[in-house]
Amino acid sequence: MTKAADAAQPAERPVPPRTINLAIAAVCVQVVFLAIHTASMFGYTDQLGQLLRDSNAKAKKPVNPYGPTQIAHDLHQIRVNGVWQGVIVAGALLLLAFSLRRTSTAGVTRWALIVVMVMTGGPLAVNPVHGLPIVPQLASVLAGVASIVAIVSLFLPESRKYFKAVSAARAAATGRQPRAARGLGSIFAPRPPVQRKPPPASGLRSSAASRAQAKVSDSARASGSRSKARAHEAAITHGAELARSRAKASKSRRTEL
Repeated sequence: MTKAADAAQPAERPVPPRTINLAIAAVCVQVVFLAIHTASMFGYTDQLGQLLRDSNAKAKKPVNPYGPTQIAHDLHQIRVNGVWQGVIVAGALLLLAFSLRRTSTAGVTRWALIVVMVMTGGPLAVNPVHGLPIVPQLASVLAGVASIVAIVSLFLPESRKYFKAVSAARAAATGRQPRAARGLGSIFAPRPPVQRKPPPASGLRSSAASRAQAKVSDSARASGSRSKARAHEAAITHGAELARSRAKASKSRRTEL
């Protein structure tokens, strides 16, 4: 009864290791610095205006004239778009980060989190933008560093063991066999040897003997058919000779009469 009760109990839920908690904390830090970067863009109006003038002067088709009205309009658009982008990216990052602790979605969440970070340019933010004020620039660089820390934490040995345990727990819950995890190194790894079907117990000699026996039986059949054909031809020839002899005998009798 004890064994049956133990078998009926569900598998233990994998506990997230420190590396997963570090990745979640790094994502939270990244979101904080993204918020600082977005908020600081509402200041430094003169420096940002000068940056817009320099960018317009270096453009292939500069806007002319590019006065204070156009600068204020473009700066307002940059700030509003930055707020909306920051809210959407921050919400996606936090949702995916805390989903790493859920057994049902941890495996897929890891790759989704990496895709969102790369597509939004998180790791590339470590390169400072020339001409940007010090506070937005520093906040952007620190957000990029936090993004890199989060990505690296997801591939540490403890994190990989956790994701394997999550995959095994999901397979046990659904009654399927867990598949072996394949990383990027498996692309260049040699293929496993092909398992061939073992020969029969008697080995190759038995197959050779069976072939020889089959050939002998085929030759015997061919010789039997040939002998039958020859006997048939001989019977036909003998019958023809008897018919000729009888015809000659009947002719000789008629001539005598």
